[in-house]
Amino acid sequence: MSDFTFPPSTNSTGSVDPRTLESSYGGGYEQRSGDGLNNTPQKWNLLFTNRSITDLNTIHTFLKGKGGWQSFTWTPPAPFDTTEGEIRVKCKHWDWVYDGGDVVGITATFDQVPTP
Repeated sequence: MSDFTFPPSTNSTGSVDPRTLESSYGGGYEQRSGDGLNNTPQKWNLLFTNRSITDLNTIHTFLKGKGGWQSFTWTPPAPFDTTEGEIRVKCKHWDWVYDGGDVVGITATFDQVPTP
């Protein structure tokens, strides 16, 4: 079971930005290779809205408890969860979303971390 079980809202986004090593030579020639064994980490910009203030506080407390450095398990939304299933991520940044002075959500960035 995932450590983090709150499903993100529909306007969330995910991306992959492969890490590469590149060397350029004369005449336009380039040499490229992947940087490391886990060079295609996922990054998720998640939005959590339409939730009770209790749920939002629970999400905040969970993320705060991880301190930005402790990883936790999370399952990306379909169809991405079918490729790797549960992944380990860390969250170093999240924001409260306000509307008219009321808390209406949280945005959070989950970065995949390598697992042995």
